[in-house]
Amino acid sequence: MCAIESAALQGEASSVRNFMRRDRFPRAADVSKNDPHLRQALFLVFNGMDYYNPNVELKMDAFEVDHIWPVDRGGPDNIFNYAPTTKAFNIWKSNNYDAASTNFFLADVRVHYARKVYRLYQELKSGARASSVSPAMVEAVQTQIAKLEGLDADQRRLLRVAILDKYDGRKNELLLFSQAIVDYVARLPRKQRAQIKLGGG
Repeated sequence: MCAIESAALQGEASSVRNFMRRDRFPRAADVSKNDPHLRQALFLVFNGMDYYNPNVELKMDAFEVDHIWPVDRGGPDNIFNYAPTTKAFNIWKSNNYDAASTNFFLADVRVHYARKVYRLYQELKSGARASSVSPAMVEAVQTQIAKLEGLDADQRRLLRVAILDKYDGRKNELLLFSQAIVDYVARLPRKQRAQIKLGGG
C-alpha cells in the first residue's frame, strides 16, 4: 500500500490535528530544499526510498524534494514540510492536491522523520558527520539487493532498511554485510528465496 492509500484510510482532516498552520513549523528548520546538506540528510534518513511509494528506490543525484504542503497553497520551505520522491510523482501530486492527505503526511513526517532529518542536516552542515553512511553507500546496497531473485519489492525494501539501520556509520562492515546477505540468499533454491520472510516476522 502506498502512502496515498494509507492517508485515504485516515479519514477527513477534521478528525485529526491540523498541521497546515505556519506556527507548526519551527523557524530553525527553515532550509531551502536545494541545500546540498538537506538533500543528503533526506536521502539518508529515508534510506534512499520514495516517501510516497516506499518500494521505489531513489538516486542521490536524481530525486525531488517535495513540499508536502505546497508552497502555492501556503506551505513553507521547511524541513518539517519536505519528503523525497520522484519527479513524476511530484508533478502528479501537485495536480492532485488533497487537504486531508496533506495533513496526514505532515503529521507522519513530523513524528517519524523530520527531527532526524534536522539533526543530520545540522551534523552534515557542521562537518560532524564525516563517518556516516554516504548516499553512495545507500546506492551500493540498493545495487546488491537488486541482484536477488525471488524477493518481492517489499522484501527488498525491508532488507535494505535493516542493513542500513544496523550498520549506520560503519562503512566497511556495511558493504561486507550487504554482500554476505546477497550471496547467502542467492545460493538458496528459488522456491525458498521466494518464501523468505524479513524483519523477524
